[in-house]
Amino acid sequence: MDEEILVNENISLKQALKILNSTGKRILLVVDPGKKLLGTLSDGDIRRIILDGRDLNGPISSYYCGTPARVKKGQYSSDEVKEIIVGNRLELLPIVDDEERLVDYITWDMLFEEKYGEVFKHGTISIPVVIMAGGRGERMAPFTKILPKPLIPINEQPIIELIMNKFSDQGVEKFFVTLNYKSDMVISYFNGVEHGFDIEFIKEVSYMGTAASLKLLRDKIDGNFIVNNCDVMVKADFSEVLAMHVGKKAALTMLTSIKDYIIPYGVVESDEIGSVKSLKEKPEYTFNINTGVYVANKSVLEYIPDGEKFDMTDLISILLAKGEKVLFYPVKEDDYTDIGQWPEYKKVISHFERLL
Repeated sequence: MDEEILVNENISLKQALKILNSTGKRILLVVDPGKKLLGTLSDGDIRRIILDGRDLNGPISSYYCGTPARVKKGQYSSDEVKEIIVGNRLELLPIVDDEERLVDYITWDMLFEEKYGEVFKHGTISIPVVIMAGGRGERMAPFTKILPKPLIPINEQPIIELIMNKFSDQGVEKFFVTLNYKSDMVISYFNGVEHGFDIEFIKEVSYMGTAASLKLLRDKIDGNFIVNNCDVMVKADFSEVLAMHVGKKAALTMLTSIKDYIIPYGVVESDEIGSVKSLKEKPEYTFNINTGVYVANKSVLEYIPDGEKFDMTDLISILLAKGEKVLFYPVKEDDYTDIGQWPEYKKVISHFERLL
């Protein structure tokens, strides 16, 4: 039993989120000092807390589920466990003794094959995905001086194919890929490999920003669609995101990530006459950042001008100014990867250049 996911009810929601990130798990078991099971707290619980605007510095005691499903040690069968896990869509099922003390737990992966588990745990979606792949990828230079950003390899596959695989696992069949820089190389790659995707390439005459190319899809898309930058991957149940987006009649839903930043200095707070009010040593701040992944309704395309440079930030500003509903759906920091960040690689390149 991995005891890293055992927590007491007095830790903060922010601490709980950090533990979920560090362990890679999606649920914590809340226990008392004697390991009596008090409840469970999942990443979905924390997501709902964030959406409600609650303070992440508060304790989890008011938020965890105090009546989780569980089985008694020596008093359950494999079929019973499967029924409970499947019926309740659980990641984990606690095992307790007669005094309700936690003795172990059973996870989804212990019962089912990984592939089947992924299909079950995520709902399916049938809306198209637009992958924005027209930029020059300047953050990823010098790779992108030779290869277009979508074809930068991660292990044995290019970034864009990994993104498509993730969406395909959730039922997506149709992809639009907007292209500009080195577009022919991207098209040639997909023409030369077996991939099984239904892809339509949309070429911009010139690169006009992160949202302008969406206007080219106005006659190709009906209803809702997903937008994903080609250097970003977010792990989320998009059927849940779409359900929230549709249910609340949003024009646009942004997927966001909770990020913690520590200022590596003492921060001085002062008043208007320059008197020091307080000194906070290496304070930590929590932000909800934009990941570059969105669920959008076709109606937003009407706000994008023809033939002008236009970014997603411009689109969001206009939607807000027009009173359109813009939502956010938060994911854990560990479920968001910005592949365009290459700090260590850039250090090596800089060192290498000094040797030339």
